[in-house]
Amino acid sequence: MDGNGSDTVGGLVPITIQGIPLDTTDRFGNSGQAMWFDGNSFFRYGNVLEMDSANFTISLWCSVEELTPAATHHDFPLKKGTTIFGNPSHSGYGFGFRDENPDTLSLAGFWGDQTGGPLHDVTTPVQFDQWYHVAISRCDTIFRLYLNGVVVNTDTLPLGADLTTDVHLSIGAGDRYPHASVNGYFKGFIDDVRFYKGRCLSSSEIVALACTEMMVSLDTTSCDPIMVGDTLLSTSAMLMETFTSLGGCDSTVIHNITITPLDTTVILDADVMIAVQDSADYQWIDCSNGQPVPGETGQSFTPMDDGNYAVQVDNGVCQGTSECATFLGLNEATAGVGLRVWPVPSGGRVNIQLPLNSSSSRYQIVNATGQVVRQLLLRAGNQEVDLDLPAGAYVLRNTTNARTPSKILIIQ
Repeated sequence: MDGNGSDTVGGLVPITIQGIPLDTTDRFGNSGQAMWFDGNSFFRYGNVLEMDSANFTISLWCSVEELTPAATHHDFPLKKGTTIFGNPSHSGYGFGFRDENPDTLSLAGFWGDQTGGPLHDVTTPVQFDQWYHVAISRCDTIFRLYLNGVVVNTDTLPLGADLTTDVHLSIGAGDRYPHASVNGYFKGFIDDVRFYKGRCLSSSEIVALACTEMMVSLDTTSCDPIMVGDTLLSTSAMLMETFTSLGGCDSTVIHNITITPLDTTVILDADVMIAVQDSADYQWIDCSNGQPVPGETGQSFTPMDDGNYAVQVDNGVCQGTSECATFLGLNEATAGVGLRVWPVPSGGRVNIQLPLNSSSSRYQIVNATGQVVRQLLLRAGNQEVDLDLPAGAYVLRNTTNARTPSKILIIQ
């Protein structure tokens, strides 16, 4: 089903296209490699692919989005006959989905022979919005239904039973042409439809079809070291793990992990403050009020006045803010006396750490308008503080020792 409903092996093409079946992304994420049916569209291929009394296997991949309200019995991703309107009645084969109980979806494989007897079906429960490999096979007198490579139900056929019908083959609905109108429209995704007339595929062959290219790739980007299982990763890595399902399929998961640490260090060179992180966006901040310094968006910054300054750095993946540095003119700037605040930015809960040899100090948190919004008494060591403040930029300043550099707080 590479975007047009045509047979890539035998040259079979639809003779009728109703509605607009759309090409879409397949189960591997490949664009234009599967078909989506909207519940009012289908392909008709004509009176082809009779299975008569021969052995056969038919398989496809599909995902049910929802059941269509107009369905009288089932929604059919693929069908040829199996209707009372056929000649003879009920003869043929197909797949169908129905909701036998509220919120309980089931898959059915159908067959009927030319005796005009009742339609036979074998069923199994499935779920919405999940890709399944489904298959039916006739092996002499045994009719099997497979789900993801596993036999889930069986039935018996009379020896030599003939499944021939004059009803046309359809994908995306239950066609009843030339005797009646279409019903049982399918809404969802269909891919990789395969017919094997004269062949009863072995269990290992069915598993191979269900396992084709079952590889999942995951991409994770982090600014900080992350835990993967029991391992703490601080550098980029590619991890691969293989799982085996109950059906015997090996599924490979490739996890691409990219660690992009952000350096918020500021160094001082003569009368210039420089952000160490290269290839990023920058905004220098006046720590006295938490406001951006107008026009200062470069990697380096030459302050016009003495004071405390920090820089916000964004490398496209991670964002962070440096500690405030005190600028006192040529070669007189200092970078702080041990006060640490993290994370920046935060959701409102931060860690504030004073040197272990320091004494308790009083601090104020000042908003962008200069208003004192919180008073804190901080002790030596680490303490977690819930600021409980609206999103914005704030300044944490020491009121006990005015020489202690201020810190920028960003609440998101």
